[in-house]
Amino acid sequence: MKRFAFIALFLLLCCAAFSRDGRFLVDGGWKASFSADVAEADPSSTGEPVAWPISVSEEQSGRMPYARFSADFVLPPELSGKLLCIYLGNARSVTRILVNGIEIGVTGREPPDFYIHNTTPVRHFIPASVLRDGGEKNSLVIRQYNDGFVFNIDTVEIGEEGAFDGIIAKKEIINNQLFFAFAVSTFFIGLLFLIEYAFNRKDRFKLLYSLSSFFLVGYFMDIGLQYNLVPLVPRVIFAKICLPLFFSTLTLFLMEFLDIWNRRLIKLLVIAYGLLLALPFPLFIRTLGDMEVIFARTMLPTELFIILISIIAFRALIGRNVYAIPITAGVCFAVVLGTIDIIAVVQGLVPDVWWQGIGIFGFNVSLFIAMAINQLNLQKNLTRVVLDNEEKKKRLAALLDRIRELSLSVKTISDDLGETIDRTSESVLAMSAGADAIQESVESQFVSTEQTNRTVGRLLESFGAVSAQTDGQFTDIEGISGTVVGFAGNLDRVTDNLGRTVEFSRGLSEITEKGEVAIGESDLAIQKVRETSQFIYDIVETVNAIAEQTNLLAMNAAIEAAHAGDAGR
Repeated sequence: MKRFAFIALFLLLCCAAFSRDGRFLVDGGWKASFSADVAEADPSSTGEPVAWPISVSEEQSGRMPYARFSADFVLPPELSGKLLCIYLGNARSVTRILVNGIEIGVTGREPPDFYIHNTTPVRHFIPASVLRDGGEKNSLVIRQYNDGFVFNIDTVEIGEEGAFDGIIAKKEIINNQLFFAFAVSTFFIGLLFLIEYAFNRKDRFKLLYSLSSFFLVGYFMDIGLQYNLVPLVPRVIFAKICLPLFFSTLTLFLMEFLDIWNRRLIKLLVIAYGLLLALPFPLFIRTLGDMEVIFARTMLPTELFIILISIIAFRALIGRNVYAIPITAGVCFAVVLGTIDIIAVVQGLVPDVWWQGIGIFGFNVSLFIAMAINQLNLQKNLTRVVLDNEEKKKRLAALLDRIRELSLSVKTISDDLGETIDRTSESVLAMSAGADAIQESVESQFVSTEQTNRTVGRLLESFGAVSAQTDGQFTDIEGISGTVVGFAGNLDRVTDNLGRTVEFSRGLSEITEKGEVAIGESDLAIQKVRETSQFIYDIVETVNAIAEQTNLLAMNAAIEAAHAGDAGR
């Protein structure tokens, strides 16, 4: 609704601006005279006739800064007795208006505090007491100061009090308030992208866009700011320098942003061309008139940037770059409105409204929209990446939970395995101790067996002696002696078995380290050792029994031999 209300208000203002009800134009009988100071050279002189609309060059003014334009008018009967005002369009010089010799208003300031804002409308009220009605002539004098010696007046209208409200409001809103709003908004847009560039140095196009926005602020501020905060000529020079620098940095931005002709040599040429167009303003401007001349001469070369920007935009559009759509629309908008101002400047006129500035701002907004679309696409991609990361994060969390569960299971198994290993180690140590005890027992048994063997050997020697003595008489003792010899052989084999058992016992400690399988084998070996020990024990018992019987037999033999005497032996 606000947008439609603004459009309706704008149309009403335009209609009011083009309506001429209640006003009339003073467009004939003008005379001009010029002087070097504020005092007229010849006050009695009415001057030389000058054509309408008034357009005086430096040669025609004789390079005189002060001009006096005079004409007569007759007040229409319908305006008699009413509060009237006079309207001269935009202020292009310091202007004083006199009606019937009485000054009714001044626009701007003459030297030494020279100041004029060329987009400010000139309108002053005419007191009714000053005017002459009833068909009498009224004299109108317009005195102007222009440091460039060029004077232009294309509008002198007199009308009722509210007859010019529409056109005044239009110019105030568009040329001053609107451009001041353009300057402020463009400044914050440039500041925004400068801050973004500060956080991400890779996006150089944001720096270029912010720089072009700041240059545009300088150009807009000169148009929209009505107050004399800085000296006029330096302010105008700075504003005019900003325009070619704006176009050059803007072209560099488009090359970076759309990746068209993004080459170092072309960029250097663009920068050099922008500086070349900007240098005449600080080098050659000394007066406001110089500025108008130089600005008019650099207008067309500056428009070459528009052509270059248009080519870049259309190439990107042909390449189906989505960002080129709003940029191309902005280029078309700027070209259409800029053409109006170009035509006026070429004709030597100052436009009532700076349509080119509006077109430039619209183009700058189109760039902002393109970058906003770029940011939205980046945000969309970033959102997708974030969602993917969230999904991966969830999966990773689930995986970590699973790993945590497995870690707990592994810890439990490890604890159980540790307990099992501890118990196995204790069992192995116990078995090792048992094996050492068995080994000691076997070794003691081996010693006992060796002692038994030696005893049996001595018995055999005794048996041999007894056998030698009783060889002829007791044949059965020979059989017993042979049996004893066989037992001795068996005892040797037993000794060998016991030796192998000792070696087996010594290797038992190494075998037990191999785990549960070796433990089972050790149990079998121990069982075999037990059986062998029992067998040895049985053999020893048998040998002991045989030895006792042998002793008895030997004693009986000795007794019998004693009884037999020498013949018996």
